[in-house]
Amino acid sequence: MVPKIADFGISKSFDEKQSIESIMQTFPCRGYIAPESYGGVISLKSDIYSLGIIIIEILTGQKCCPDIQNVRKFISHVSVLKVVLVGHAARLSMNTTQLT
Repeated sequence: MVPKIADFGISKSFDEKQSIESIMQTFPCRGYIAPESYGGVISLKSDIYSLGIIIIEILTGQKCCPDIQNVRKFISHVSVLKVVLVGHAARLSMNTTQLT
């Protein structure tokens, strides 16, 4: 396996108001895009997320994230996951305060 890393700094090429769908048409590597980017937030942190995914793939020798073909479906899954995680965090917080 000979890793080749490219395309960093892509976030600088896009306007913050540009839609994720238009970005996907230009760069279809969906498995490397930060989750917050699917919600429309594009920043330099997105490049760091992508680098992290690549480092994990290099260390494990396995593809970390499958390419996501349907962006809208993925966004709905992320939204549901946020609700579940926020609810779980609230329950953990309540349990922690009850223990002290």
